[in-house]
Amino acid sequence: MVDKPRHIPYEEEAQLMLDVVNFFIKKLPHALEETAEHFDEAALSNTLFQRLSQMTDSELAERGLHRDDIPKAAAATACLLKVAHKAAVNS
Repeated sequence: MVDKPRHIPYEEEAQLMLDVVNFFIKKLPHALEETAEHFDEAALSNTLFQRLSQMTDSELAERGLHRDDIPKAAAATACLLKVAHKAAVNS
């Protein structure tokens, strides 16, 4: 006969607590960092949008843009600057 392993009291609860602690130690800081990066990107995009919106149609045309292009241009530029910043930090 093989003895069954003894069940430790509150073993499942202890594992749950360990999982929660691991989440706060390992996962949460990265999630917060990513969220902060998204806020930074959104703020930059908003700033670019505001500046481009204040330009005249001829000023936009000098930059190869139409008024309808402003939202995409602001978002794309903010995203590219974020990628460039990450590349500079990681190099």
